[in-house]
Amino acid sequence: IFEISYNVCRKNNVKVADLYNSSLDTNIQELRWKYSFDDLGSDNLPGNMGTVSSEKFSDSYPTGTHPNFLAVEEFYVPAVTEALLDKNNTGFTAWGFVEGGQLKVHAKTDSGVLVLALYVDRGLLSASVFTGSITVPYREEITKIKVFNWDRLQTLIPLNNYIDIDPFFFS
Repeated sequence: IFEISYNVCRKNNVKVADLYNSSLDTNIQELRWKYSFDDLGSDNLPGNMGTVSSEKFSDSYPTGTHPNFLAVEEFYVPAVTEALLDKNNTGFTAWGFVEGGQLKVHAKTDSGVLVLALYVDRGLLSASVFTGSITVPYREEITKIKVFNWDRLQTLIPLNNYIDIDPFFFS
């Protein structure tokens, strides 16, 4: 069923976030306990072993059907982000590597479209918003850069909703 669904989506240019490529397997009891829930916890949020009585956890509970926040953060968000930001689907440039002097990045977008460039500078994530192209000052610490269509990124994933940007772009 997965292959049929995947092929139908691909044929119709629908982006697919493939969780089958992740290490989340709720057939494994420890992963099911850690990353899924069936009931709300004492804080009225999706339960986990810290918020639902551990006596309830068994070979069949939770069922593994519903991902909790940790599963969403560690598996779903990265998979969806990767699919949405796939350079083959969105026209973003690939990583460019700094080789010396200055790195000039040309965005593969229409003229005048705002573009977001993310790069690592001295161990910190740096960002610039520009149109057309950007020159990043060379320092040995800047090792890679990625460019995104800013308008599309804001529409798809509001930046204030990021859980943690590092695993998505720099792992």
